[in-house]
Amino acid sequence: MTKFEPLTEKTIPPKGETSADVLRKAKEAVDVQKYETERIELQRKAVFAENDIKDTKDLKDKLKIVSEREAQLGKEKYDWDAKKAIEQSEIQKQKAELERKISELNKRAQDVAAREANVELREKLVGEREELMSSVERQKLEEAEEYNSLVEQVKRSFPRISALIIQNANILIQAGFHSLGGSLWDEIEIMDKWVKEGVEKYCDTMVEWMKGEVEDCNQKAVVMIRSPKEYEKSFYNGIVDNLEEIYELLPVLKPEYLPKD
Repeated sequence: MTKFEPLTEKTIPPKGETSADVLRKAKEAVDVQKYETERIELQRKAVFAENDIKDTKDLKDKLKIVSEREAQLGKEKYDWDAKKAIEQSEIQKQKAELERKISELNKRAQDVAAREANVELREKLVGEREELMSSVERQKLEEAEEYNSLVEQVKRSFPRISALIIQNANILIQAGFHSLGGSLWDEIEIMDKWVKEGVEKYCDTMVEWMKGEVEDCNQKAVVMIRSPKEYEKSFYNGIVDNLEEIYELLPVLKPEYLPKD
């Protein structure tokens, strides 16, 4: 390769060469320098191009790796999304089933509470009914016992009571109260028949009649006491004594307005 040298005193054409030769050589030297410069530039560009090619290949390889990784990540994300969708669907299914069970349990709890309330109400009603029945039955029993007791008292005491009322009837007739004395005799005779048929059938009526007889005798005794000049003392004293014995024999016959003593 010819080396380019600038035109100097050393390059001044020797004698025998013309100026044209000198100019031609100088031009050749400039052309050589130009071509050399272009060659160097082309070499530099070739190096750069080679480096670019290497960089481009590396970039392509990296892009390929990135693309493959992106594809893998995309597939993994798709699989993850699909898995999560399945899991979410299963969760929703389990949630719906759980809500259904909770609703069913709540309904059962409400049914149980309602049944318990009904049972408590029925127990209360049954208790009240039993209590009422017990009360009624107890009352009936007490009444029956009381009635039976009264019946027994009438059975035991009536013979003596009837005799005492007959005595009062005779006293009243002697004192001039013939109508009352006669009615007492009639009632005693009727009650004697009832006793033979059974005091149980006529006990209440007999008690009411005897109460009326006692009341009538007591009123007439009061009348006689208030008129001592008209009636003998033995009359009203006898009636009162007979009444007092009747009260002892059958206390239910004693009027409420009279003192207990």
